[in-house]
Amino acid sequence: MKCGKMMENKVENVEYEVEVEGRSWKIMKYEMEEVEVWVVLDTGDSSTARRLFSQDSQVLVPSSLRALSVSLACDAVFYKMLDPPSTFKGFLCLKYLNLQQVLIAPDIVESLISSCPLLESLTLSYFDSLALTICAPNLKYLCLEGEFKDICLKNTPLLLTISVAMYMTDDIAEHFEQSSSCNFDKFLGGVPCLERLIGHIYLTKYLSIGNDLGKLPVAYNHLKVIELYQVSFEDMKEILVVLRLIVNSPCLQELQISGSSNTSTATEAPDLDFWEKECPSDCTFSLLETVKMTDMSGVPHEMEFIKFILRNSPMLETMSITPSVYVTDGRLNMLIELVRFRRASAQAEIIFIQD
Repeated sequence: MKCGKMMENKVENVEYEVEVEGRSWKIMKYEMEEVEVWVVLDTGDSSTARRLFSQDSQVLVPSSLRALSVSLACDAVFYKMLDPPSTFKGFLCLKYLNLQQVLIAPDIVESLISSCPLLESLTLSYFDSLALTICAPNLKYLCLEGEFKDICLKNTPLLLTISVAMYMTDDIAEHFEQSSSCNFDKFLGGVPCLERLIGHIYLTKYLSIGNDLGKLPVAYNHLKVIELYQVSFEDMKEILVVLRLIVNSPCLQELQISGSSNTSTATEAPDLDFWEKECPSDCTFSLLETVKMTDMSGVPHEMEFIKFILRNSPMLETMSITPSVYVTDGRLNMLIELVRFRRASAQAEIIFIQD
């Protein structure tokens, strides 16, 4: 995240070359506003792995670096980092770590993260079938993208922003089905300072494993923005994830949700009485001003959720609703039903967007 921004604003760069194993390696040092970014580049054949450490335990990247970005040049090439030498005590000054399409074992990823006590920004992209435990007491920005089997935020009390995209494979889907632990608590149970949560594909599915509406280990008193994509309103467990998040976020200001419901299977919902009998009735979203709902199919639980938000948001200014491209005949009925819903906010405007 921040590495990219720093790279764009670089004011000076210095290149070094070192000879390791008969090959020339280039170390690029970017300096800007007291921040250094070191990137290790192989100057030879692009299929050769990039390394942070040589086989003779020589440290190619100094432990004093502030930021590190290692990424893949093309889809056919993979890089790997070797185990650090026993004398290496970690990157004690590293604040920004960005690893994209890097072939690396989970324990080495975890060890690398834990060896950076000042780490503030972490980006891991295109990782496959990775079960990851993150221990980073100073981490503030986390961006994850890949085929993650499990994610545990063990010691991340200062996290401000989380963005996660989880890609699904048959193996991961089977792992989800067999899991019995509460993923919600493992992932979001220790982030009391969270201000922004962005959950892309399959995050709500992952968080729904073992989840209920019980008391949370923490309250999200600083969470202002929630974005959740491809939420299935056919699955009550995923709906519970959304409700558990927003009900425990008293300072929520912006909410964005996209649906992924199948209108052919979700037209009838036998558990609609949930919204009257079990859904929290005494909650108020006192600071919520903007709601954006996209890819809506007009299925019963979607409409009940919208009704729930409208009647409990006294400061709501706008709610925009965009129907799914697959919904054509039912759009007028959806709009008629929406305008009938009671609104706690007199100034709340419903904007129905038809692409």
